[in-house]
Amino acid sequence: MKIFINFTDAWESRYNLYSAKITEKTIMELVKKVVRFYIDGFKNMTLGKSLWIMIILKVIFLIIIMKVLFFPNFLSSNFSNDEERSSYVRQTLATPNEK
Repeated sequence: MKIFINFTDAWESRYNLYSAKITEKTIMELVKKVVRFYIDGFKNMTLGKSLWIMIILKVIFLIIIMKVLFFPNFLSSNFSNDEERSSYVRQTLATPNEK
């Protein structure tokens, strides 16, 4: 004789999984808790603050260098006015890429 106990029903009724309603209030409370968690974490940091500042400065520096060196303004350097730029863009987008 086998005895089968359904633990899922007991667990679901104990923790009230299906009747929990997600409301705007509960979402806002969760967001507030998460924000407070991160704020408290950053307040208590000593070495971490300086490391985060260094990381942010490096990222900003890299973005600026990448923009200047690798993404030059092609349209303003090759065309003198907006009409020529717009016709070039229109022509490039309208014609299929032929290989």
